[in-house]
Amino acid sequence: MGFEGRDPEAKWERYVAPGRVTVIVPSYNHAPFVADCLSSIATETYPDLEVVMIDDGSRDGTFEAAQEWRRRNPGAFSAFLLLRQDNQGLLKTLNRLVSLARGQYICLLASDDMLVPGGIEARVRALQDHPRWRVVFGDCSVVDNAGKPALASGLADLYGADKRALADPHGIETELVWRWSVPGPVLLADRRVYEDPDGYGPYPEDVIVEDRDFYLSALSKGQLGFVDRQVAVYRLHGSNASSVREGLVRRQNARCEIRRARAFSGWSRLGLYLKAVSSLVEVSTRDQAGAKHWLRRIVMRLDRDLSRWILRRNSERCMVTSQPLAAPQSAAALNALCVPEREAP
Repeated sequence: MGFEGRDPEAKWERYVAPGRVTVIVPSYNHAPFVADCLSSIATETYPDLEVVMIDDGSRDGTFEAAQEWRRRNPGAFSAFLLLRQDNQGLLKTLNRLVSLARGQYICLLASDDMLVPGGIEARVRALQDHPRWRVVFGDCSVVDNAGKPALASGLADLYGADKRALADPHGIETELVWRWSVPGPVLLADRRVYEDPDGYGPYPEDVIVEDRDFYLSALSKGQLGFVDRQVAVYRLHGSNASSVREGLVRRQNARCEIRRARAFSGWSRLGLYLKAVSSLVEVSTRDQAGAKHWLRRIVMRLDRDLSRWILRRNSERCMVTSQPLAAPQSAAALNALCVPEREAP
């Protein structure tokens, strides 16, 4: 069911549907990719999906491309709310999307990324099997701007993550504190994290990216889990938000790490303070010489060497108790996941 007209939001009845998953899609200047994004959601195997998509003032025809996809694919989802607004920025758009979601679970997907069939079902099942978890993430493959497969694992190949440690309930905290390694389109959350008094929503609207703060909040409460399977396809290109204004993002993440460090103890608290100081020193002294240059070298080396030691110990501990990881996917399987067939005009 689609919602159109002068004020489609006014027709959108507010309620919570048990078992339903709402895929929230913020979009901005992704006209070449939005059809693939929506088609990938439509191929998901989960039985009750609704899509809420907000175009945040695109100037390249993204909204019209989404409208056209919906016209050609009526009834693709349980419901499909498509809105447009003047540019508000990612975080305000995310908060509006969450407020409109009616599913028990919320899946975040950027309009240039894609889902993999079965990924939502796997994450919902993980939350149901682990009542303490309220947030779960998986792995993703990586494609380039043209959709060509680039990396088999966004976690391991793009960011160097140890997936054994992520899958270990005693290893995940150390892994994510000392080596941030989560790409964008892999998260699914119980809506209670946004609504309950002990939750961690809404998103802070004075930042560029939200993921580090959100994951640390879930991690500090023991509510974050990982499933070792492909759940999405991450498109890596020059306009990814985290690569456009790197310095500002790193400063914001550093402030987040300092703020969240108090919820942790021991090596994790130390790690967050060290990561924050390392980022701030690197950004502020990147183009400077003299004493500040030497300070940068000392702090960066301390961060590097201590991180290696902590992560190695964590990996060795997790290897003793972990199950064998799944075998890497074949190139043919990766191609099938990464490049969904574009809808014919």
